[in-house]
Amino acid sequence: MAWWSGARDRWAKALRVGRPYAAMNAPQDWSGYDYLKIDTYVDSPDPLLVTVEIQDRGTHDYWTRVNYETAAPPGRGSLALPLKQLYVGEKSRPGRPPMLNGITRLVIAPGPGGAALYIDRLRLERDVTARQAWFEGLYAFDFGPAAAR
Repeated sequence: MAWWSGARDRWAKALRVGRPYAAMNAPQDWSGYDYLKIDTYVDSPDPLLVTVEIQDRGTHDYWTRVNYETAAPPGRGSLALPLKQLYVGEKSRPGRPPMLNGITRLVIAPGPGGAALYIDRLRLERDVTARQAWFEGLYAFDFGPAAAR
């Protein structure tokens, strides 16, 4: 019996993502958040390639959606996608940033290899580390161009 199948274990109700993918189609407002985080379990001794696709109101083809590839570690792990650093298209041909206030579809697709991918606790989070470092008299300067990220 695998460890995640126990009745008390939170993984007992995790989503098993098989080939080709799992998708959520619903209008979402992700503005104000910094990360999309997903807890994972990969039933393999090797990492598993995972493709995350994010569509927004401006998506009409492959090059106008986010196509993000990452690897889920073997066993228990977590994925964290930095929302404000994403772009539509691919690394070799980046486009505009996604419209975080107009998300329409999220797709999670495990790569080749046949290992089972379980996902749980899909959530949006804010980055509060900078705010925790603030103190009276702290000044912050940004000398970069306005369009830089």
